[in-house]
Amino acid sequence: MAGGRAGDFFGEYMAGGLLVLLGLGEGDGAVAGNYLGTGMHGGTIYVRGEITQHQLGSEVREFPLEADDKSMLAGLLAEFASDTGLDLAGVEPGQFKKLEPFSHRPYGNLYVY
Repeated sequence: MAGGRAGDFFGEYMAGGLLVLLGLGEGDGAVAGNYLGTGMHGGTIYVRGEITQHQLGSEVREFPLEADDKSMLAGLLAEFASDTGLDLAGVEPGQFKKLEPFSHRPYGNLYVY
């Protein structure tokens, strides 16, 4: 979990796991840079704030948050607040965008077997 913001290529070549970007304390502006999730073929990225389609790597799409996502995020936020001593009262799971690869073999058509 990252409390602030991220530059270009956040989650590049991600093969699994979970990234959560809170976007705290930086004022107005983009929460993440361009090429978000470029080359990603596994895992999930949650970004709190607005993300435009042009910021995403070509392998990544935004998917709707489900009840399980919101429940998991609530637990992670509570743990992060406890660990860091930050007041996250205004941070709600519903504020996040869920980004995942739409293919598990984004480069499969580039290779010959």
